[in-house]
Amino acid sequence: MTGAAYSATLFFTAGAIEVQGETRTFAGAGESGATAVVFCPNCGTQLLSRPTTMQGLEGVRAGTLDDPGLYKPAGDIFTRSAAPWDHMDPSIPKFEEYPPMG
Repeated sequence: MTGAAYSATLFFTAGAIEVQGETRTFAGAGESGATAVVFCPNCGTQLLSRPTTMQGLEGVRAGTLDDPGLYKPAGDIFTRSAAPWDHMDPSIPKFEEYPPMG
């Protein structure tokens, strides 16, 4: 989706993010489970993700924030599929899949 080794994503309680303007939704299934993606129909930019494996949460890409510097990584997920050359911050938790919720 991004062409990058990873996606810097912030998760919020569903409904906490307000998107202005027209949006479209695409539902797809990846290795991690089904996900609905809300995007701009004009430029294709992903605005929100709604992973069905993380009910009640919405993901926002850090690069879409007015100030991407607000993003502070709290963990690395899907580490089992990380590229061998990827250097992950050893001070934050690692999860081979989505972390346990609860």
